[in-house]
Amino acid sequence: MEETNKTVYWLRWVGVLPAAVAAYIMIQLIVIIGNLITGLPDFYMQLFNSIAASYCFVYAGAKTAPRYPFIVAVTLTAIFAILNSSVLTLAFISHRYSGSLMWLVITCTLGIVATIVACVYFHEEDKQNTNDAS
Repeated sequence: MEETNKTVYWLRWVGVLPAAVAAYIMIQLIVIIGNLITGLPDFYMQLFNSIAASYCFVYAGAKTAPRYPFIVAVTLTAIFAILNSSVLTLAFISHRYSGSLMWLVITCTLGIVATIVACVYFHEEDKQNTNDAS
């Protein structure tokens, strides 16, 4: 029984990044389907997507981790910020982004803010668990 717990423990650590990416993709798909059903302008759907998908990326990854969810949330936020910064840098350098460059900056920034909000959530949860334990 002890070996099964160790296996599950390590599998959860291995699954952190795949769970985060899967959550991000699922939100993307939900937004696409929502856009088809509601017919809302792409502006609103992109805005919602940049916030919800980013938040869920961090949330799902941190919830998958067997321990240290706040540290995992901060790490995923850093990964997400680096990727978004890379996209912005490439868009500025290549000038090939067909949409508004300012809109890309806004959505990337909102995504990073959403990941920080997820970190705050896990920080507060961590503080509450520490207070409950004492």
